[in-house]
Amino acid sequence: MGPHHSGGHEENWDFVAIRDIVAMVLYALHARDGRPVPQVPWDAVLWHLGSDGRVVTLVEGALPHLAPGSLAVPADERIAERWQWLNKTWDPQAPLRPQLQGVDGTGPRWDGLSRGIGRALPDPAVEVCTSWAAIAVEAALTAERGGYRLFQRVRVAEGAFRNQYGYVRQLG
Repeated sequence: MGPHHSGGHEENWDFVAIRDIVAMVLYALHARDGRPVPQVPWDAVLWHLGSDGRVVTLVEGALPHLAPGSLAVPADERIAERWQWLNKTWDPQAPLRPQLQGVDGTGPRWDGLSRGIGRALPDPAVEVCTSWAAIAVEAALTAERGGYRLFQRVRVAEGAFRNQYGYVRQLG
């Protein structure tokens, strides 16, 4: 199974980027703290997803062989490949595969994956999709802990606005 296939279907660039950013943060926290991945707290993952700079600092600090210019041989080549893909600069002017031109933008331009987020940007996935990865983790945490959803209507229980209604504008 290739790096962009799961369950026999091709994924899009956005999903691969978001999934791999979350996975890299989980793995880096596991490596840094010596905890099994299932015991890494999601709150810590979410904090690191607060900016792409935090993600890069964490991953390259916990896994120094992934830092640019490192001559160390990675313990797991797949992790090094994923980090390299997440940091790859893209050519938004690269040609599309002829059979797919005009259909959905899929082609060699983004490793044969369709891309919806920042299609015109050459920026690496870690820069473009970290905030999207944070939204995914935040939504999972909110659901797991019975929290409010974004734009959910609520009644204020305490304070100056008690018994007034409003909408949730920010989570996390």
